[in-house]
Amino acid sequence: MEPPTLQGGDVRQLTGLRISEAVGVKAEDFEGNTLLVRHRFYQGNSGGDYGELKSKKSVRNLPLPGELADRVKALAPKGGFCFRSEADTPVNQKNALRRYVHPACAELGLRIGGWHDFRHTLTTRALKKYPTKVVSGMLGHANARTTLDTYGHVLQEDFAEPLAEMAAQLLPNVA
Repeated sequence: MEPPTLQGGDVRQLTGLRISEAVGVKAEDFEGNTLLVRHRFYQGNSGGDYGELKSKKSVRNLPLPGELADRVKALAPKGGFCFRSEADTPVNQKNALRRYVHPACAELGLRIGGWHDFRHTLTTRALKKYPTKVVSGMLGHANARTTLDTYGHVLQEDFAEPLAEMAAQLLPNVA
């Protein structure tokens, strides 16, 4: 079976970037396949602002799979944003969510609240496999506590294996 083709929007769900960081990505932000997260495009009430990241810890280098890095770089005109509107401005985050993401999710039978759901999903999955400090650094958190308390969710299916293991140890002779 062939792996799914990566789309430009996959950068959010594969990296945990904040939406403002993803929208602020330009092709020049790459060194090879490494995304240098240095800017964001913040959409506030006054339009938009391209500039500094949320915090100093948000500055980070993310090595991406080659196929994803190439795909994202190819989306940008020289010196432009990778994720942009037809008018060549950074994509409007609310419009993209409403026009593209929500309908695609509905077609798949999924419901998401917003862009941050991708960040929460990536974090929950990553914490099952990788050290908290690694995941925290990948997300650009100043404190690993934020990663655990805000983004790390425990699912009911996570209880099955530890409960079965404890039952096997504590009740080996119970029929």
